[in-house]
Amino acid sequence: MGKKYKVKKDYGSGQRSSYYGFRKDFPEGGRKGRFRKSASRSERGKKIGKIALMVLGFAAVTVLAFFITDFALNLSNKPAVTNPHQVETGSGGQGKDTQQEPQSAEAPVAQQKAAAALWLPERTLRNASALDSFLAAAKQAGASAVMIDAKDTDGTLLFPSALEQVKATGATEGAYSDFAQALQKIHDNGLSVIARVQCFRDPLAARKLGEGSAVCYQRPGTLWLDNSADKGGKPWANPYSETVRGYLTGLIGELAAMEIDSILLDSVQFPSGYALSKTYYIGESESGVSRNDVLKNFVASAKQAAGSKNVILMQSGEGALGGGESQYHGSLFGSGVDVYAPDLRLSGLKGSIAIGEESFSPAKDPAGFLTAAGKQLKAAVGNFSLMPLLDAGSNLSVQVAALKAAGIESYILYNEGGSYTAIK
Repeated sequence: MGKKYKVKKDYGSGQRSSYYGFRKDFPEGGRKGRFRKSASRSERGKKIGKIALMVLGFAAVTVLAFFITDFALNLSNKPAVTNPHQVETGSGGQGKDTQQEPQSAEAPVAQQKAAAALWLPERTLRNASALDSFLAAAKQAGASAVMIDAKDTDGTLLFPSALEQVKATGATEGAYSDFAQALQKIHDNGLSVIARVQCFRDPLAARKLGEGSAVCYQRPGTLWLDNSADKGGKPWANPYSETVRGYLTGLIGELAAMEIDSILLDSVQFPSGYALSKTYYIGESESGVSRNDVLKNFVASAKQAAGSKNVILMQSGEGALGGGESQYHGSLFGSGVDVYAPDLRLSGLKGSIAIGEESFSPAKDPAGFLTAAGKQLKAAVGNFSLMPLLDAGSNLSVQVAALKAAGIESYILYNEGGSYTAIK
């Protein structure tokens, strides 16, 4: 009977005896060519297998994550649908769901169509046959609009008004009863209408709208005049007067309800003329508003009163080019109007005018002056439009070419007699 061998095992203590098949003390002796695994080696094999499975599992997860990421990136490159349930309304009715076009961060700037407007004298407007002849000549000359003085520098109105304050000013005593018919005739001839409104240059409002409505001389109670009384000096309305501003915006609202395309605001300024250092404005110190801001605030109110009609702001040439401090007390560019109309009539520009580092004589070098002025004005208004006022003189073609060289295509022409030839 063979000898028995006892194999010691102690799996609970963490120590165990190991026997290998080639060892002499292995039960039944060591046998050549015969390998038997010990318990610890079996455990090691299991651990290696587990590690291999873990590596394979991790590799599989990595590959899967790669494909998921790639799919997500491809998906993100597709155009996004903003508001997928947005309904296409067309002319107001409901329609099918549509994908919205992407919008830029800034709204596109509307490009102004080139326009040439002619000043239309009041006497011509009031005469039916003269108006017919004027409109025919305007179209023949290439005009696209006419400008009429709806409210003149003497404070009178060309149009009938139902405004209560007009009864106090008496501004409609000479109003044209067929004003609406004349507007219709202008439109029937394919021309647009620009109505010019003189604002604070209004002696009727200054005298008739009560205390505080006029510019004073040094103190309340004494009217300031833009020239001596014996030379026809007239008072101006006070920009700080709420009564005056309300009167003007009321008239602008009435014009906006008529067949008028644009409303041009003129004399939005503090007065020009005699003894400006002696002017006194009731309400200025109490308001706490600067002179430049009170003008800009008025422009904003006028723009609101005009509704959907275009608003054009006229300034003196000197003021538009950075001068005119006593009239504007700063720049009026950026007031929120649709078009700016600097008065660049050569007849009103005296002496030399500095533009940048150069000095120009408008009378001697109209082309050089207008080109330089046009470029400076274009830079000042940014994306807004310009429509300068020009003299319709013998050198008109030179003036128009100079403005075009500066990138300005639109303008208003003035001829005191209302006579115009070719304008382009």
